[in-house]
Amino acid sequence: MKTRTIFALLLAATLVVPALAQNNSTPRPAATIQSSRLNPNSDGHKGRQRHRQDPLQPETREGFWAASTRSRARICRSANQPIRDRINELDELTAANSKAIKDTDLRAQQGIQLASARQRSRSARHRGRQQGAGGAADAQQAHTV
Repeated sequence: MKTRTIFALLLAATLVVPALAQNNSTPRPAATIQSSRLNPNSDGHKGRQRHRQDPLQPETREGFWAASTRSRARICRSANQPIRDRINELDELTAANSKAIKDTDLRAQQGIQLASARQRSRSARHRGRQQGAGGAADAQQAHTV
């Protein structure tokens, strides 16, 4: 009889401890979430800025289905407006990045063309000198004969 009660108490204790551990988890307050984020102005690269904003929070309103059709449309429009604003902002950032990439590519292509033109002119001058030196040697040789 005593062994059964001891066994029951041990079994109850092993089941209660994990249950208490799961229930004691408290959500983090918003202040600690804000302080644990990375600095939005730097990401380890000098001169670059990150455009990080807080995630969108939906507005909760009671009685959505009880509202009239126009009210529901207005509620949906106002709930989707922050999303549209964020999409427009990302489109602007994408356009700016695309323009910067195209400018960099154009400058790189111009640099490659300039280097190629310089190399061609150097090789042409070098060939001219070799031919000129060869022609002078032939003329001198013909003159001495």
